Amino acid sequence: MDAIFPNGTCMGTISSAPFLNRCVPSQLEEATATIIDKIFNLISVNFGSIANKIFSSIAEHWRIIVYGALIAMGLGLLWIFLMRFFAGLITWGTVLGVLACLGLLCYQLYYQWQKAQHTYDQIPPNQRLSIQYDNVIALKVIFIVLCCISGILALIVLAMFSRIRLAVGIIKETSKAIGIMPSIFVFPIFIFAILAAFLVYWTFVGLYLATSGTASYTTEGLFEGFKENKTLTYFQLYHFFGLLWTYAFLMAVNQCTIAGSISLWYWVQDKSDTPYFPVWKSFYRVLRYHLGSLALGSMILAIVQFIRWMLRLLEKKFKGKEAFLARFVVSCLNCIFGCFERFIKFLDKNAYIMIAIYGYSFCKGARRGFSLIVSNVLRVAAVGVISSFILFLGRVFITVLTVGASLYLFMEVDHDGFYIAPVILIGFIAFFISGGFMSVYDMAIDTMLLCFCEDCERNDGSAERPYYCRKSLRKFIDGGIGPCC
Repeated sequence: MDAIFPNGTCMGTISSAPFLNRCVPSQLEEATATIIDKIFNLISVNFGSIANKIFSSIAEHWRIIVYGALIAMGLGLLWIFLMRFFAGLITWGTVLGVLACLGLLCYQLYYQWQKAQHTYDQIPPNQRLSIQYDNVIALKVIFIVLCCISGILALIVLAMFSRIRLAVGIIKETSKAIGIMPSIFVFPIFIFAILAAFLVYWTFVGLYLATSGTASYTTEGLFEGFKENKTLTYFQLYHFFGLLWTYAFLMAVNQCTIAGSISLWYWVQDKSDTPYFPVWKSFYRVLRYHLGSLALGSMILAIVQFIRWMLRLLEKKFKGKEAFLARFVVSCLNCIFGCFERFIKFLDKNAYIMIAIYGYSFCKGARRGFSLIVSNVLRVAAVGVISSFILFLGRVFITVLTVGASLYLFMEVDHDGFYIAPVILIGFIAFFISGGFMSVYDMAIDTMLLCFCEDCERNDGSAERPYYCRKSLRKFIDGGIGPCC
């Protein structure tokens, strides 16, 4: 890019505008405007009016959206703090609290739906606003959907009641391990900051790649796009693959570091001898010894994800055409690779745990982790799956409380506005924030479970080969599933 003269104007022959002390070609602005115009030409006027209501409502109530995010973060921190001291009580309270909060939220939505309907009916037809009718319909739809979700969750909890008791035991032990290393919740924020910085860089480079090449103009001199260039297309595909690989790699570093922290706590007889700052010590080991293995595992996952994206592109290309057989084949391949992607994620996760414990290479760690899962499938099914379900309920619990508080705030501030869109956005933000807290617990529980299985295979509880796990954990798991070995 060209530099800028001291008076703030751009030098060079290409029409440019100054941005961050650099000259950005005006073609970039023209291309962006043209692309937006083409997109909106494909969208109906009705959708445009709805989108305008949604975005204007979000812009108007941005303060409450920020409050909602802060409420979700506060509830997540409170949930983690209480889990340290009252794991069993909080776990059962979370399960029952989710059902109670969903019931109360259904009642609140029903009340507000009926109130909005009554208000709308009392207004003369010639004075009614379309935004009031939109609120009535939105509240009705959300109420019905939430009632269905509540009923399904209630049936699942009843079916898994006895298994939930097993998961409580390992959650208690995980809470004790996490309690002595609170910085374990700071580390994902550190990884997220690195990821955010990379996304800014990736977006900046992607914009330049998307607007590179020879510009094409109409006979009237209007910009209509860039001529197709195979070299630039390959660069764009390479750039997109770099996004998938880097994201998977950073998540692998996060998972391996958390697994290493928990294993440092597990594999000492006296838990008070746990090293100081185990999280950062584990991170140092990852950086020094395991980056190659994590890069290999994340590359395999990125390749599978890249293939899936290409299949989605083909599926979209065949849409609306008479290539029924081609669409069917592409859809089947997309489904197969989707299943394969989930398996790779499962394999990677267990491989990273074995890498953190023993320092294995990726292939050896994946093989050892998979063999442990197969030989202890009952424990994994009874404890790991149910624990993940409980953590999911924790996310729902925090999200429901946040949405309920947000609805109350909106009712106090704006009675007649279209506040459903901001409330839904707050729900997504709360679910995302709570997921950050629960992901640490999820990885810690899986690490604890694999460490327990490995402990049972290596040791027999004798004086020569004592178990490393706490007696309470061994008694709880073995009492619900079977003897340790």
